[in-house]
Amino acid sequence: MIEAAMSRNKSTRWTEDQETLLLKLDAAGDSPRLIAAKLERSERSVAIRLAQLKKAAQPKPR
Repeated sequence: MIEAAMSRNKSTRWTEDQETLLLKLDAAGDSPRLIAAKLERSERSVAIRLAQLKKAAQPKPR
């Protein structure tokens, strides 16, 4: 069942709402597995997108 849900989102772009929810769930301490299930994404895609968002939020050195 979870695999079918994840395959629906395969190769689909992350929406702003999904990214916001991803950050909220991570800040709340939810596990990557739980976040992946809630967002119907793979754990790998969750980890990659989370890392990208955190990197983009960091101030750039001068």
